[in-house]
Amino acid sequence: MAKRGHSEEEILRLLREAESGDSVVEVCREHGIRQQTFYLWKQKHARLGLSELRELRELREEKSKLKRLVADGPEPGPARAAGDRRNKVVRPRARRQLAEWAYQVYHLSP
Repeated sequence: MAKRGHSEEEILRLLREAESGDSVVEVCREHGIRQQTFYLWKQKHARLGLSELRELRELREEKSKLKRLVADGPEPGPARAAGDRRNKVVRPRARRQLAEWAYQVYHLSP
């Protein structure tokens, strides 16, 4: 099973260690990361402080939640009343009810 990853605090601590005078090779060897990973973290996180990284993480989590909400989409009225049957075939009567509902909601003319 793959490791989940390093927290923002760990990443910043590693970057600060390398800035304080330790060589990048030593820091990477001590913590078991590749040099490419270190430089990627440095590129992404070096100019950010801990508070900015935490705020960035919270914004990313909120963004993913909003994406999931948008992906689910609004549930149409009559279909929602019948239950969550997205994979089932819509019968003609239900299709007619959905069309009437859409015309009413979106002010379309039939």
